[in-house]
Amino acid sequence: ACLQHLNTLQDINKDDYKITLNTAVAEFCKSNQTTTDNLRQTLNQLKNQVHSAVEEMDGLDDVENSMLYYNQAVILYHLRQYTEAISVGEKLYQFIEPFEEKFAQAVCFLLVDLYLLTYQAEKALHLLAVL
Repeated sequence: ACLQHLNTLQDINKDDYKITLNTAVAEFCKSNQTTTDNLRQTLNQLKNQVHSAVEEMDGLDDVENSMLYYNQAVILYHLRQYTEAISVGEKLYQFIEPFEEKFAQAVCFLLVDLYLLTYQAEKALHLLAVL
């Protein structure tokens, strides 16, 4: 049902990358998180579409695209590419102020998990203190 609604929305607004992103995430969840390559490819295409790279994140435009970066970090986490996921997560953390509280918490908890997986307990503790 979710995918049907997203496809209907996509037909109405073909240029909205957020609908494409949500469709890709829904398909990933529907596959029991086994289609990481497909999701990663879609995320990379969307990043290119919005003309932004993690290294270029520097302002409000990137707050708009933050969900794209968050999903990229989650995929890297599932692929056990923790260093790359930390790099993306830390870039997101730099712009955490304008995020909604739940999204900011999700970014922080992802980073805490990544720091613990990479034996960086002091960084994880610092983030937990911020929460």
